[in-house]
Amino acid sequence: MSISKHHCGRCYVSVAVLDGCIYAMGGYDGHVRQNTAERYTPKSNQWSLITPMNHQRSDASATTLNSQHTLQRTFDPLGWAFHFTSIFIL
Repeated sequence: MSISKHHCGRCYVSVAVLDGCIYAMGGYDGHVRQNTAERYTPKSNQWSLITPMNHQRSDASATTLNSQHTLQRTFDPLGWAFHFTSIFIL
């Protein structure tokens, strides 16, 4: 079985799992940092665009806690490091 492709090609993406789905958030497409987010549903082998983040982010660590995603130590579009935690409720 092959896995379907993302809607947005990118590197330095943050990934976490919640309720059996894989979430890919932010990243860098080679030109700009991204605020996009996608969800992969294994049962349907589909990536779906979900509500984008308020800010562009890449190079972050991601985890799931209490049905929420958190991103830590992210970078802004100019490459300056932010040292905070963002929580995304899905």
